[in-house]
Amino acid sequence: MHRLDWSKLRYLLAVAEAGSAAGAARRLGVNHSTIIRHIHHFEQQQQIRIFDHLPSGYRLTEQGSAFLEAAQQIDNAVTQLERRIHGEEHALSGTVTLTTTDSLQDMVIGPATDFGRQHSGLNIEWLITNQKLNLNTMEADIAIRPTNNPPSDLVSRPIGQLDFAIYANSAMADQYSSIDQAPWIGLSEPFAQSIPAQWVKKYINNHQITTRCNSLVMAQKLVEQGAGWGLLISQLADASPLLKKIDTVDLSVKLWLLTHEDMLRSRKIAACLEFLQEALGD
Repeated sequence: MHRLDWSKLRYLLAVAEAGSAAGAARRLGVNHSTIIRHIHHFEQQQQIRIFDHLPSGYRLTEQGSAFLEAAQQIDNAVTQLERRIHGEEHALSGTVTLTTTDSLQDMVIGPATDFGRQHSGLNIEWLITNQKLNLNTMEADIAIRPTNNPPSDLVSRPIGQLDFAIYANSAMADQYSSIDQAPWIGLSEPFAQSIPAQWVKKYINNHQITTRCNSLVMAQKLVEQGAGWGLLISQLADASPLLKKIDTVDLSVKLWLLTHEDMLRSRKIAACLEFLQEALGD
């Protein structure tokens, strides 16, 4: 057996987590062929079969499961070391990476920019995505996310809540007498299991949903254009002159600042977290 090339480890772990080479390629930002080449080379070099290559994807072999379990422990140890090194920085300089959703970006950009202006040595990097990022692997330093169940393995600080109500285009609002008659905007992944999506699933017939989208900001734009009624974020929709509030609903989602506890050792991360909590909190 050749000496292990641990640089290939991330490819193997990504395929194991994603279940396919295509999914791993998207996660790592490389070509599909690159993933396949690295896996094939590793298996051939080490004379071990990590995956069964099936038409439906990649399935771990028994031998591969044992290998990747040990490999995951090594990867976790390296990631923890990186977090500790990163967390021991003392100066308010370098980069702070923030992630939030498209629906929250307007709320958080101002305070974060103010924090950056106060510390000329800092760079603020934004990751705007509705997908969940893994703070344990340092994809971002601080996340601003809506959830009523913040992850137990992260430091979470509450900063308010999002309220929801039913809205329609002003010209379309009087065309239907009730919510079970109007066409509706539905939510697709990554929002299909979200709290507002579950409300729509419970109270709106599936045949009423004529359009779906993967963004609450896009949902509001669709309602504004008359594509259907929608359950929208009140803090955003109330400001739109194109919308009329049809009814309020007993529904809210809490907002949180999230980070990994190791990151609090970094003065810049701790300072940014404190600043944002004061600026965004109720």
